[in-house]
This record gives sequence, C-alpha cells and structure tokens, in this order.
Amino acid sequence: MRTRCSASRLLALLTAGAALTAGPASGQVSAGVQANWGSDTDFGLGARISVALDGVAVGFEAVGSFDYFFPSDDFGADLTYWEANANLVYRIDAAGELLTPYVGAGFAYTRFEASIRVLGAEASGNETSAGINLLAGLMFNLGGVTPFIEGKIEAGGGEQFVASAGVRF
Repeated sequence: MRTRCSASRLLALLTAGAALTAGPASGQVSAGVQANWGSDTDFGLGARISVALDGVAVGFEAVGSFDYFFPSDDFGADLTYWEANANLVYRIDAAGELLTPYVGAGFAYTRFEASIRVLGAEASGNETSAGINLLAGLMFNLGGVTPFIEGKIEAGGGEQFVASAGVRF
C-alpha cells in the first residue's frame, strides 16, 4: 500500500521537523538554493534549510531539501522527478579555515512520473519510494553567504548519484 503525500506537505514537515529538533541553545538556521545533476535524472534545482544542532550535539546540522529535476528522454516521454531529503550532517572542524568539510546520512522520499503518447494512445505511470542518503561536501566560509558543493549517493529511493552546488544565506 502506498501513501500519497504532496511535495508542499512533505517540505513543510521537513522544515517543521528541523525547527523542532533545534532547541533554544542550538545555533543558526540558514536557507539556501542549489543546482543539481543526477546520474539518472539530469539537471535539477532545489532549496534547502539547515539548522545547526550545536546546543544538542556540537558540529551537527539537520538539513532538509526539496529538489525538482528535469529528466531527458529520447522517446518523447513526459518525465517528472522530484525528491525531498532529510539528512543529518557532521561538520568536520577545520579550526576556522575557509573550507568546512562535512559528511552525513539521511532519508530520501522520491516521486517519478512518466507519460508517453504512441500511435494516438497515451500510457502513463508513477512510482513513489523512500531510500537512504550518504553524502559528503564542502562549505566555503565567506561570511554572510556560504557557497557549498556536495556529492550524494541515494540507495533505495532515487538510486543515483547527485552532485549539487549552491549557496546558503
């Protein structure tokens, strides 16, 4: 049995979960935008929210993101793919240096839809799945904005490699 959940509801739940996880002693909340490339889904755009959990566990952040991809197809099919992610990352202390490496893991909730018209007949299908993320990245500490690059392996859900580059505010 599959449960349906809209992307906006899922993003709201991720945001609320990240906010509730952060206690009063926790650090900053930052939002950001990113461009993605998926090994199966091509180019994508996304948004993320990060909540520092330093009051609970020094060096940890809860990171939620929503990414919408624009997959290509050689057969004229109309393809849609998006994913919502909830990850816990650990910032590796680089003693205040310009670069902050991080590693993490979490969960992905993905949705794929396809439709195609052949000889006047239309066929369509969709799949919703959940999986696990393993990720690593670098943040560039530039003051008010923080550019980042990230590589993520999805197992179960999207089952692909996703490279992302973006900026946090």
